[in-house]
Amino acid sequence: MKINLKKPHKIIAVKEQRYMEHYKIPASKCLIVPIRKLEEDVLCDVHWEDTDGLQAAYNLMFAIENLEPLNTVDHPKLVGLWVSVYKPLDHEQQNLKASGDKADEWIVLTPI
Repeated sequence: MKINLKKPHKIIAVKEQRYMEHYKIPASKCLIVPIRKLEEDVLCDVHWEDTDGLQAAYNLMFAIENLEPLNTVDHPKLVGLWVSVYKPLDHEQQNLKASGDKADEWIVLTPI
């Protein structure tokens, strides 16, 4: 089964209870971001918002078949969470490249 790494997903409805009990997360309110594929499972970062603010859990394992891509129309709050957590990183990288910063290039020093 194919999964898009580093893209927003959610837990399928029939498996929410399982992951809620196993990982102690509010599964129906979680943004799941697959980071690394391991055969039929994926290692994921999980984000959610509660009364204490933005929460996260890292390196949680999910079966690929228990995740589905995030539907932006049906889950606007999770899309907002995705944008607030991941899009600032993309924006900062674009600003660095636009400003001419060569941070991602190697600098070779030669002795005098």
